[in-house]
Amino acid sequence: MRDSVKKGAMAAAMLLLAHGAGGRAEAAVIDSVGVAAASGGSPYLCCFDLTVYNRHDTSVTISEVRLQILSGHGAFVAGASGTPANWTIFQTTTSATWTSSAATADIRSGRSLGGFHICARDTGIVRVLWETRTVDGVLSSDTLLLACRGVDCDQAFAQVRPSSLTELADFDLIAGNTPNRVIDDFHLHSLTAGASFVTTGGAVPAGWIKLRARPDTLSFGAQNGGLTRDRFAEGFRVEFSAPRDAAIRIAWWSTSGGDVICRDTITLRFPSLTRGDSARFIGRGAGDSCCFDLSFKNLHVAGSAIDLVSFALLTPGAAIRANPDAPDGWNAHPLSPARDSVFFTSIAGLSTGDSALFESICLDNSAAASDTIRYRWKSFSRGVPVDAGTGAVFCLRPLTACDSVAASAEASAPGGGRCVALRLFNRNSRATSITRFTAHISNAGTARTVLSASAPPGWHVENFGGDSAIFSGGSLSAGGSAAFSFCVSAGGASTRDPLRIAWLTSDVRGALCSDTVDLDLIIATGCDSARVAGIPSADSSRSCFSISLANPSGSSAVLDSVQLSIGGGLFFISATDVAPWHAGGTLPSRAISFSGGAIPAGASTPPFSFCIDARRLAAPVHVPLIWSTFGGGGRICIDTADIIIAPATVQPCDSVSTSAISATGPGTCVYDFSIRNLHLPPGGFDGVQARIVGGPGVIRNATVNGAGGWSLASLTRTRVAFRGASVASGDSLAGFRLMIDSAASAPVTIEICTSGGDLPLCCSRQTLLCGVASVDLPPVPGAFTLLEHAVDPASGNGTIRYAMSRPGELRLLLYDAAGMEVRRVIRPHESVGVHAIDLDLSDLPSGMYFSTLSSGGEEISFRLMIVR
Repeated sequence: MRDSVKKGAMAAAMLLLAHGAGGRAEAAVIDSVGVAAASGGSPYLCCFDLTVYNRHDTSVTISEVRLQILSGHGAFVAGASGTPANWTIFQTTTSATWTSSAATADIRSGRSLGGFHICARDTGIVRVLWETRTVDGVLSSDTLLLACRGVDCDQAFAQVRPSSLTELADFDLIAGNTPNRVIDDFHLHSLTAGASFVTTGGAVPAGWIKLRARPDTLSFGAQNGGLTRDRFAEGFRVEFSAPRDAAIRIAWWSTSGGDVICRDTITLRFPSLTRGDSARFIGRGAGDSCCFDLSFKNLHVAGSAIDLVSFALLTPGAAIRANPDAPDGWNAHPLSPARDSVFFTSIAGLSTGDSALFESICLDNSAAASDTIRYRWKSFSRGVPVDAGTGAVFCLRPLTACDSVAASAEASAPGGGRCVALRLFNRNSRATSITRFTAHISNAGTARTVLSASAPPGWHVENFGGDSAIFSGGSLSAGGSAAFSFCVSAGGASTRDPLRIAWLTSDVRGALCSDTVDLDLIIATGCDSARVAGIPSADSSRSCFSISLANPSGSSAVLDSVQLSIGGGLFFISATDVAPWHAGGTLPSRAISFSGGAIPAGASTPPFSFCIDARRLAAPVHVPLIWSTFGGGGRICIDTADIIIAPATVQPCDSVSTSAISATGPGTCVYDFSIRNLHLPPGGFDGVQARIVGGPGVIRNATVNGAGGWSLASLTRTRVAFRGASVASGDSLAGFRLMIDSAASAPVTIEICTSGGDLPLCCSRQTLLCGVASVDLPPVPGAFTLLEHAVDPASGNGTIRYAMSRPGELRLLLYDAAGMEVRRVIRPHESVGVHAIDLDLSDLPSGMYFSTLSSGGEEISFRLMIVR
């Protein structure tokens, strides 16, 4: 609505004020279009005549001319257009297309043709795209800027930009005052209570500046000589603080040398969008490709053409792999330096109701903490944010660590078979829960078959038989373990060990990890089981047991010799005589024997005791104890018994020290580290990985200097890996250097881990403050650590002290020598620092017990001795 102070004649004119804003990529500008103002049939109906020039220097003819309104409230008027001879026009309110109806009417190379006539309603400045075409497509394209005004005074126009995010309008000023005075200032004043201008931000046309900015008044001044008649200034962008859907009255006036030339009022309304735009991700490819297409649709009402769409990742550590593809008419701009955002632009824009497909947006979340990536999108029209939204897509992180399975032989099965115990450990790097577990068996010779299967609490046996057993229905969370079992047949005369077990873990989305484990069953018929029990030892470096063996009732020989052997790379370190039996063999050894007694059929040997060297162990292991009985010069029985051997104490691990800290600039520091190989069992390490686990830090660069054969293997914003020649036990390696950006006042915690091959060895943490080497930081444990474990013989109470390096769930599990769980303590939300658990063990019998302390995927194993 316009309230004019000066009302002169209303004859209108469409004036060509500027043209040529660059063609689209697919059609470099060669042809040209000339425009001349023409009279209109009614007030504020502006018309113009176009002349099309074919400037191609080859035999190219123009058979079609198109116009499309790109911006403004402009609308072509039906019934007021015209065409050259033998041309036909097809017209809507926003577009016009002229086509040649005869080949002789085509515009040939070097020729021109006029008579393309079009009229539009008075709307101020309008941007129009023109195209010349052949039947094969676009030849040339460019843009025109057109203005429509009254003849007696200056004119100001305001266009509200539809948006759900802001209240914003663009003002255009056209010089047309009859005295032909130069406009050097332009002013806006809010007349509506509760509606004010946002004084910061906004935009001004080239050659203009903002002179005054108050909540009720904005003033702009010209720096380039001002506006003379028939010139214009386009794009005084003003943001408002105003209620939605309210009518807002704005007064404007133009001045010359401080004198008011023309004044008027404009009524604005900022309607709420009755419908927003739509952005939806569509997966492309199969499996874990993590590539998507973004389907965007312009749906907002009131409508405006969308000419920019942005996409940004909200999940820390997630990134876009490479520049995506843009659809026809759009350009994909380079990724941000952090590779977490991208935007697309278009000259013509996307009209209301139209859609575009932005293809091949491929994501990388290897450094993220989740398989779910959240994102935010925004749509813009001529620099104005129109709408925005958030969403999430699922993208599986690559597995850097996998689940594991330990297998051992258990009791005999009906028909002479053997049962197999499988302990499944959830150790996959995605930290996702295992919901399905499958085991397939195979062996040389006559195949064994699965006879039965059993599942732990919360799980069930989905299927068994033939060569497989399938377990489902439960959930094994990250860092946990569960025991499964199945029994197999004895096979036939040609059946041979080992039994190969191929296993597969899955989560709710599909397969996770798979591997194989081999197991010797040594199935023999007619043998009674051995009785094995753990016994206390004064030497904490060894695990000790007793074993008693029976001569089967149906035996025809007197049992006079027993032989034991141990697997898993372990050694017997001692064996005790039991008169009249004596222990034989040179120790340490993988096999020992007992002889000298005589056990008739149906009787049992006395308990033989022996100890196994446990110093090489870093965690409890299940190992088969293979036993054979002999009598009368021949073997009576052979079988296995499963025993658990645990390390005597928490073993030392590789150590990491900070040798230098230097600041290279505000918030940027260089850290040098050295690592000493101290882990047990002894062995080299050939891999080092460092990652940021706390604080606002980003790894900018990493090097390794002075370490022969070592080099940088991979680098992300939060993780770096080095590989090189193996560092022997006891040796040190220096020269690891990290450059990290962080806030100068915030500490950064870095976890550094060593590995041998693909086997993780040790991890420790360093908390550092960039540029402040002497700051006394709060004590934070460098790693999840067991500090003390002891049992008071008098009271039977046990104490376990430990240090938490990061908050999380804490689990303590205690097993007896037979592997049965006897105590469980779970603390769901343990804080960082030193803590203790007090256990009442007075009801447990004397003997050796095995315990695991776990948190955040880390597990510490140790032994507890109870003595009455």
